[in-house]
Order: sequence, then C-alpha cells, then structure tokens
Amino acid sequence: MQHSKGLIPLLFILLFSSGSFADEISHLENPLQFFKKYYTKEQLKEIHKLNMKVLVEIEKKTKYPPKMEKEQARINWMKYAFPLINSANALGINGRCFFGGWMTDQGKTWCHEPWRYSEVQDIKDFGPTYNSEYFCGGKNLFRCNPTIFGMPKKPNPKLGRNPDRGICIKISSYDHVTRKCTEQAMKYLDEFVEELEKDSKGLSSFLKHTAEILRYCEVDKLDYCAKLKEYLELVTKKAAECEKAQAGELLPKVDPPLDADDLDKIVIKLEPTPTPAPTPVKVDKPIPTPIPTAVVTPTPVVTPKPEPTKKPEPTLDDKIAKYSNSYGTQKMIERMRETFTKNCSDKGCIGSKTNIPTGNCWRHVKHGVMAGGYARVYMEDLKVDYPYTRTASAKYAGRDFFDDPKVGFTNLLKTEKYKNMSSTDAPKGAVLVYEGGAHGHIEVKTADKEYISDFRESNPIDASNPYRRTTRKLIGVYVKID
Repeated sequence: MQHSKGLIPLLFILLFSSGSFADEISHLENPLQFFKKYYTKEQLKEIHKLNMKVLVEIEKKTKYPPKMEKEQARINWMKYAFPLINSANALGINGRCFFGGWMTDQGKTWCHEPWRYSEVQDIKDFGPTYNSEYFCGGKNLFRCNPTIFGMPKKPNPKLGRNPDRGICIKISSYDHVTRKCTEQAMKYLDEFVEELEKDSKGLSSFLKHTAEILRYCEVDKLDYCAKLKEYLELVTKKAAECEKAQAGELLPKVDPPLDADDLDKIVIKLEPTPTPAPTPVKVDKPIPTPIPTAVVTPTPVVTPKPEPTKKPEPTLDDKIAKYSNSYGTQKMIERMRETFTKNCSDKGCIGSKTNIPTGNCWRHVKHGVMAGGYARVYMEDLKVDYPYTRTASAKYAGRDFFDDPKVGFTNLLKTEKYKNMSSTDAPKGAVLVYEGGAHGHIEVKTADKEYISDFRESNPIDASNPYRRTTRKLIGVYVKID
C-alpha cells in the first residue's frame, strides 16, 4: 500500500468543492463510487447529522423575515437586472444563505424566502429548488429541503400536499425552521442514508451542500464546524492508503511529469556500479591492521524554547460583558422588542396589543430566551418545541428553568461580588426575577432605561412606582457565563 501526500487534497477538491462539482456534473457516478468504496453507512450518517447541526448554528446567526407569507413563485427581478447592488450588501456567503436547508438569497436585511429565488441558475445548480412542486400549500407550512432532510418512505399525507416531496412542518415564524426540520429528519435518518447510497444525483447534490456549509465554516467558526472538518478528514484518509491503481479509478487523469526515458535514466543512476574483481596479491608477511581513530561527534547545543505566555483567566466581569455583547443576547433582545405588543402563548406570538401588563410576562420572556438559543438544549432533552416548566409562575423561573444545568445561567445575586446588585445595576441582557404578589414577575433588561416582559418600561418593576417597590423583591439576576 502506498501513501500519496497529494491524494487527500485532490479528494477534497473532487468531493467537497462546489466549483469542481459544477464542472463535473456529467460524472455524477464518481462521488457515489468513492463513497461506496471508502465510507460506511454509519460514517455517511454522521456527516449528515453534523451537516444539520452546523445548519442549525447558521440559522441562529441569520436574520429571517419577521412576517410570514404563503409559498409563491414571486421573484425579485431587480436581482437579475442589477445583481451587484444587492450582493454588495450581502450578509451571507457570496450573497447566498440557508433557509430551512434551501439555498436562497441573502438580502441587505435578512435571508429571503427560498421560493422567491427558485429560478436563479446558480441556486438551481445545487439541486432541487423551492418551486411549486415542493409547496406544502399553507401559510403556516414549510417544506424542508429533501436534499438535506430527506424524503420519508411513509410521510404524513395530512401534513401538506405532495407528501412524497419531503417533510412539511408547521411553523409560527421563520426563526426556528431549520431546527424543526432537523428534529423531524432525525426520525428518518436511516432511510435518508439508504437512499443516498442508491441515488448518485442526490448524493452529489448533498455533497455540494456540504461544500457550501464548509465555506460558512471558513468565515464563521461555529461549534460543530470543527467536528465536521475533523470527521471528514478522518474518514477520507482511508482513501490515501489505497493502491495507486485504485486511486486512479476515482481521481481525474493526470499526466506524469516524467516520461519513460526519464524514469529509465533515474533508475540507471540509482543502480550500484559493478565493481571489478580484485587482483590477488602475494603477501610474504602479515600486514598489521590499522587501529581506527575514534571520531568525536560534538554534542548539539539545544536552545530551550521559551515558555508560552499564558492568557489570564477571564474575570467575572469579562464573562458578564461577553454575555451582554453576545449574538444570542442580541437576538433575545430583538425578539423581546418585537413581541411585547403581541399576544404570546406556547404556540407563538400573534396579533397586537397595547403596552400594558397582561399577566403573561414569563411567556414573553421564554420566547426571547428561545430566540437567543438559550433554551435549545433544555428543549432537545424534553423533545418539545417550547420550554415548558413545572409552574407558570414567574417567581419560580429560576428554580424551574434558569438554574437547570441544561440551561446553565448564573444568578449574580448568589456571587460574592454582586450579592447586593440592584435591578438598575444589572447588566444588559440580564433576566430579572422577582417574588411578591401571586406569581411574582420576570423581565429582561434590554438596555439602560429599557425593561421588557409583556410590556415595556424605562424603569425596572421594583422601581417603577411606590406600590411595586414594596410588593416586588428582586431574587434573581440571571446571565449565562460559561
């Protein structure tokens, strides 16, 4: 078995470069042959799971339209006439983004609905696009991209039309579409991988999406990106151990840099020159054997490497500042500002209302925490789409939710440094929990002079009026300081 140093890069160019796939679209059996030869079903399944996890991370950092619309083939024709205008302001990669696994257009403000750009050629090159064949047929329904999330053998015929086209999910907003698609796809993981092993075209489209996901990883270091890269490198190294003849069947033909004559010359130079037989010499007396002189090799001087400078451990204040300025906290604050004038339940936030308390403060804060991604592990563990807690009382939010290790928030009032912190001194993004009254109160400090729950005020609830100052007591200032 021979090892080629250039084999692994060539395999990555062949398999994981979207440009190479676009050029080699007529040779779709090559990647299928490669995966059948060197990858197991379990390894392909792991790549699939890591792809979905990275897409969920990408979703958390992508802004989506705040208003839902029914699936429709409506296209922004200005994009065709003046393509550089929008792409200059694009927030995604090359003006593209992922929406429920579909490749679509990244506008100046948010990632656009995939059906709007289903006829754009470079998006069509990645595989099926969200055209009328994939419409679920309802404003609150969304079709997960079957290239990423698969097509179940026995889909639910009651959930959207054309159930054989892939999974349709119910949604109340566009914020967590990819996560919901992933939850459903995990139920059909084995079916999906079995189909990939048979479908050359589907596998090629899947690999092109993987290549694009890796491009996101180069721009933004997401948690699962490193795991995806490491896993791909690990399983691809097996191909580097194959014989040259086997590798040649899969890789593009490359002319050798030397012809046969050049190789013969090199071989002749490397062969030992024949030594003539020695002439016998008549010796009258024995010749003394010379004593070899010992050769003293100088001991190399080893220069000690300087000790690497250790980074100082972040202080509690550093960790709090990191939380306040984190992407998750910014998303939570955005969501709180969007929903305090809506009616929120465990199904979502809809309609409109005035800026007055409704007794649903904990529900509103939960939607903010979900938008920040801080409830994800908690909900995955319970296999739910909403962070249900033991009681609906806001005063038990710490005990029932934030103190849970799967959520991992810290109550600053239980630290020595901030045990006397007031609500007005709390950091931006802190979740403030109060006792008093029948159910207490909960709110998020979204900025200086801005506190939001199911209503918004410029002062925290325990400092807003004399009655609340005497009936509400601050018992939790929660932040996430990993």
